Amino acid sequence: MTQGESPLGQALQRLAIMQESTTALQRQQSEALLEIASSQREDRALLRELLQCPAAREAEPVTNPARPPQIALQKMSADDDPEAYLDIFEGTAAACGWPEEWAVRLLPLLSRGERS
Repeated sequence: MTQGESPLGQALQRLAIMQESTTALQRQQSEALLEIASSQREDRALLRELLQCPAAREAEPVTNPARPPQIALQKMSADDDPEAYLDIFEGTAAACGWPEEWAVRLLPLLSRGERS
């Protein structure tokens, strides 16, 4: 901008600069959206492929029912809320598919005051 320009000319020049930067930003956003769309297409194709072969998934057991997964559970401390601890333990037992006799796993984790 030169000093001899009118205020209208200066305003138009600023607007042109703003338009250029807005156009560049829109171009970047469009490229990012195209990448996201491409990634989503790949994800959908993979998901379709996985859903089309359920027999293969069922043939491979996720865990051995005779040997439950090894999950390290922390012992309950005196500061822990007993109800919350038991809720978490029961959720873990259900998620791991432990048999209903999971009390044997729970006893060593309880503090002495909570065993009664």
